Amino acid sequence: MSAVGARQRSVLALPWFWLALFVLTPFLIILAISISSATYGAPPIELFIDWKAGHVVFNVNFDNYTLLASDSLYLRGFLDSIGIAAETTIR
Repeated sequence: MSAVGARQRSVLALPWFWLALFVLTPFLIILAISISSATYGAPPIELFIDWKAGHVVFNVNFDNYTLLASDSLYLRGFLDSIGIAAETTIR
């Protein structure tokens, strides 16, 4: 590997690291919270991954997404926001 190739990789590594840190990490946190189960107490969620009896246990809950897909209020709000975004993009 030449010195120029190493320099190019190092120059590109910083923006990719920045993108992963400030975009991908919060997205993954929100995704983990959205597939976790709600509980009473502190913290108010039970994470989807846990360690019980020496084994990793996954408890994925898609009820939040089922509610979004089945309730017409959320569907209408989503379609309205897509329409507004499309209209402002075209204008």
